[in-house]
Amino acid sequence: KREATRALVGAVRRVLAGEIHVSERMASVLLGKLARGGDAADDAAAAMRTLSDREFEVFRLMGMGMGPKDIAGKLGLSVKTIETYQDHLKRKLKASNGRELLRLAMEHALEEGGERRDKSTR
Repeated sequence: KREATRALVGAVRRVLAGEIHVSERMASVLLGKLARGGDAADDAAAAMRTLSDREFEVFRLMGMGMGPKDIAGKLGLSVKTIETYQDHLKRKLKASNGRELLRLAMEHALEEGGERRDKSTR
């Protein structure tokens, strides 16, 4: 548990210093795609465009550090419904677990300021 905290603190410090942080796993994925000629940015953008407005809202709120109970209260939904949205997000964004989904949401919040992707592409 401590290692995860240290890694997160280190990542935040790097981002605040204007650097880019990518987890070891994400770096491996990106390098693999680069080696195969795939564009990871296009893949990520395409995955984000598959999200419904509600899924994106849940994703955005996760990136702001809100948990399922907080998100449910804010959106007037049940915790179970939020957990269902999170399951959809994991599948659509190819996150292997909840921690990876949260990391993606936090990275998106840092990179995009939590802004909605271009709706004209939907």
